[in-house]
Amino acid sequence: MLTLPAILPELPLAAGLAIGGVFGLLVGLAYFGSLTWTVDCFAEGRAGRALVLQLLRFLLLAGGLVLMALLGATALISSAIGITVARMIVLRRRGTTA
Repeated sequence: MLTLPAILPELPLAAGLAIGGVFGLLVGLAYFGSLTWTVDCFAEGRAGRALVLQLLRFLLLAGGLVLMALLGATALISSAIGITVARMIVLRRRGTTA
Protein backbone atom coordinates (compact mmCIF):
# COMPACT_ATOMS: atom_id res chain seq x y z
CA MET A 1 0.00 0.00 0.00
CA LEU A 2 1.33 3.43 -0.95
CA THR A 3 1.23 6.30 1.47
CA LEU A 4 0.95 9.97 0.51
CA PRO A 5 4.61 10.80 1.19
CA ALA A 6 5.58 8.03 -1.25
CA ILE A 7 3.26 9.48 -3.91
CA LEU A 8 4.28 13.10 -3.24
CA PRO A 9 8.07 13.12 -2.79
CA GLU A 10 9.69 16.17 -1.23
CA LEU A 11 10.29 18.89 -3.79
CA PRO A 12 13.67 20.42 -4.63
CA LEU A 13 14.39 23.65 -2.76
CA ALA A 14 13.61 26.10 -5.59
CA ALA A 15 10.42 24.29 -6.58
CA GLY A 16 9.22 24.16 -2.97
CA LEU A 17 9.86 27.86 -2.53
CA ALA A 18 8.08 28.81 -5.74
CA ILE A 19 5.08 26.50 -5.40
CA GLY A 20 4.61 27.21 -1.70
CA GLY A 21 4.97 30.96 -2.08
CA VAL A 22 2.53 31.30 -4.97
CA PHE A 23 0.07 28.87 -3.41
CA GLY A 24 0.26 30.67 -0.05
CA LEU A 25 -0.27 34.02 -1.72
CA LEU A 26 -3.37 32.78 -3.57
CA VAL A 27 -4.84 31.02 -0.52
CA GLY A 28 -4.07 34.06 1.63
CA LEU A 29 -5.75 36.45 -0.80
CA ALA A 30 -8.84 34.24 -0.84
CA TYR A 31 -8.81 33.83 2.94
CA PHE A 32 -8.33 37.46 3.91
CA GLY A 33 -10.30 38.81 0.96
CA SER A 34 -13.36 36.83 2.02
CA LEU A 35 -13.12 38.17 5.56
CA THR A 36 -15.06 41.25 4.43
CA TRP A 37 -17.99 39.06 3.37
CA THR A 38 -17.96 37.28 6.71
CA VAL A 39 -17.92 40.52 8.69
CA ASP A 40 -20.70 41.99 6.53
CA CYS A 41 -22.87 38.93 7.16
CA PHE A 42 -22.38 39.24 10.92
CA ALA A 43 -23.13 42.98 10.78
CA GLU A 44 -26.35 42.37 8.82
CA GLY A 45 -27.54 39.78 11.33
CA ARG A 46 -27.01 36.75 9.09
CA ALA A 47 -25.01 34.78 11.62
CA GLY A 48 -25.72 31.38 10.06
CA ARG A 49 -24.32 32.40 6.72
CA ALA A 50 -21.37 34.10 8.40
CA LEU A 51 -20.53 30.94 10.33
CA VAL A 52 -20.66 28.84 7.16
CA LEU A 53 -18.34 31.32 5.40
CA GLN A 54 -16.00 31.26 8.39
CA LEU A 55 -15.92 27.45 8.34
CA LEU A 56 -15.18 27.44 4.60
CA ARG A 57 -12.38 29.96 5.11
CA PHE A 58 -10.78 27.81 7.81
CA LEU A 59 -11.13 24.64 5.73
CA LEU A 60 -9.48 26.35 2.75
CA LEU A 61 -6.58 27.53 4.87
CA ALA A 62 -6.12 24.27 6.78
CA GLY A 63 -6.41 22.14 3.65
CA GLY A 64 -3.89 24.28 1.83
CA LEU A 65 -1.40 24.08 4.67
CA VAL A 66 -1.80 20.31 4.93
CA LEU A 67 -1.18 19.98 1.20
CA MET A 68 1.95 22.10 1.46
CA ALA A 69 3.16 20.05 4.44
CA LEU A 70 2.85 16.93 2.30
CA LEU A 71 5.10 18.57 -0.29
CA GLY A 72 7.77 19.33 2.29
CA ALA A 73 8.96 21.79 4.88
CA THR A 74 10.16 24.32 2.30
CA ALA A 75 6.77 24.47 0.60
CA LEU A 76 5.01 24.78 3.97
CA ILE A 77 7.21 27.60 5.23
CA SER A 78 7.10 29.54 1.96
CA SER A 79 3.31 29.17 1.84
CA ALA A 80 3.11 30.65 5.34
CA ILE A 81 5.19 33.58 4.10
CA GLY A 82 2.87 33.91 1.08
CA ILE A 83 -0.15 33.99 3.39
CA THR A 84 1.49 36.74 5.45
CA VAL A 85 2.24 38.77 2.32
CA ALA A 86 -1.37 38.32 1.17
CA ARG A 87 -2.55 39.65 4.54
CA MET A 88 -0.45 42.78 4.09
CA ILE A 89 -1.79 43.25 0.54
CA VAL A 90 -5.43 42.95 1.63
CA LEU A 91 -4.91 45.32 4.58
CA ARG A 92 -3.23 47.93 2.39
CA ARG A 93 -6.01 47.65 -0.17
CA ARG A 94 -8.59 48.21 2.57
CA GLY A 95 -6.66 51.20 3.93
CA THR A 96 -5.85 49.72 7.33
CA THR A 97 -2.51 48.90 8.91
CA ALA A 98 -3.45 46.40 11.64
